Amino acid sequence: MAVVAGRKQAQDLPWGACSCPAGAKGIVNSSLIPSLVWKLQREEEGIQELLLDTLAACLMEDATEALASRAVPFLKEKLLSANSNIRSKATQALIAVSIPLEGKNQMWQHDVIPILVHLLKDKEEEVQASAAGALMYVTVTTEGEAARWLGVGAYTVGGHRSPLAS
Repeated sequence: MAVVAGRKQAQDLPWGACSCPAGAKGIVNSSLIPSLVWKLQREEEGIQELLLDTLAACLMEDATEALASRAVPFLKEKLLSANSNIRSKATQALIAVSIPLEGKNQMWQHDVIPILVHLLKDKEEEVQASAAGALMYVTVTTEGEAARWLGVGAYTVGGHRSPLAS
């Protein structure tokens, strides 16, 4: 038990560092995201909660490394946890992952959407709210975001040309 407490204190250090944007950016710039994703698969629940908090804050800065590290399937697995804190924190991390278009695509590819819909009926309100947020981000693509990812200046929605098209 003392080892677990010590590891939890050690894990608190990155969370403390990333609880502000500069700290999260430092973790991202140090290329630590793949290590955090890897650790998420192997740690006990208390450490997983801290890792998920750390990942969520860092992914708000930049989700690129997480997407390249197959974070979405591992976060999906955490949505099925019996621990409501882990379910909630995993949905919060998925909110950050689903901001870029590649994150949205991976969430669709890995069938995360049906699980998020199911979590809207979770007995814990925080899990419901986080699932709703993740669904909002994964289903909304802004015009500028689509144009940037598609490499075009305009696109159509429902057969209608974008009002920003020239």
